[in-house]
Parts: sequence; structure tokens; C-alpha cells
Amino acid sequence: MNFLKPIFRALASALSVLGILVGIVMGLTALFLSFQLVSALFGPVIAFLSLVVAPALLAVAPLYALFAYGDWTLIFFSYGFIPIYAVILSLSGILHSLGDDG
Repeated sequence: MNFLKPIFRALASALSVLGILVGIVMGLTALFLSFQLVSALFGPVIAFLSLVVAPALLAVAPLYALFAYGDWTLIFFSYGFIPIYAVILSLSGILHSLGDDG
């Protein structure tokens, strides 16, 4: 079974990188969609100020989209990466423990 350990380590590393990339892409998508929503509601100047000075407005934007429009997309992109990343990281940890030499 020694031949499987490098495979498990490689899969664990690949899953870790995949989880990080998924988190980054979903986070940037959520930021872009929140910026668009705030820009449509308050204008581009306030949207830019909320991006730079007071990001709390961007943090509330997913909840506003959910309650005002019934749109779950922004909630999914803002908070959906957390369980996805947790599952990928857990699988990576399991595979890493299978690939350990100990």
C-alpha cells in the first residue's frame, strides 16, 4: 500500500488548492454582485465609497437582495462557499492523513 501514499498526498494538495480557488472565486463574485446591487440602488459614487470606506453596506446587500427580491444568488455566493470549503478541506485532511508515513 506504499504506492498509494503519494497519490493520497497529491490528491490532498490538489483539493486544498481547489478549495482555496473556489473560495476566492465565489468571494469575488459576491463582491461584484453586491457592488452592482448597491450601485443600482444608491448610485456609483456611494457604491465606490461603500467598497472603500464602509463595507458594511456591501455586507447587508445579500440580505437586502433576499428580502426585497427573493433572490438567493447573492446569499449563495456570499455564504455558500463556507460549507463547500469545509467539505473540501475535510476531504483534503482525510486524504492527507491516509498519505502520511506515520
